[in-house]
Amino acid sequence: MKLRTSICLTTLTLTIALTCLTLRTTAAEDKSTADPTGTWKVTISSTNPQNHPSENKLTLKLASGTLAGTLSRVSAVNGAAATWPIKEAKLQKNEISFKVVNGGVTLSYEGKINGATIKGTLKTESSGKTSSTDWKAERFKE
Repeated sequence: MKLRTSICLTTLTLTIALTCLTLRTTAAEDKSTADPTGTWKVTISSTNPQNHPSENKLTLKLASGTLAGTLSRVSAVNGAAATWPIKEAKLQKNEISFKVVNGGVTLSYEGKINGATIKGTLKTESSGKTSSTDWKAERFKE
């Protein structure tokens, strides 16, 4: 009987220790969520030679678990500037997603943050048509 009690106590002790270790690891992972706060230079890949180059600036702020920001563009052709708020912004660990609406065009950004770089896919929806391309952002050193 003593052997059986000893095995039960050992099993219980190991179970509690593993549970604590798992909870501790999960808590450490939760703290590993990337902080995208700052200004980013956005580059959009394009194989279309008619696309004119533009400077894109993404400004992000993470506060109390809420991600907000703006996307700004200055046209290299005529110097016109425009800024749009990001919508439906989500951040889970190092995965980021948000949308920008410009008139009838919706731009859906998804990407992964790795240090000072974000890489991902941009889906453009306009007049019932959808296209997709790669995008990359590099954090400005402030």
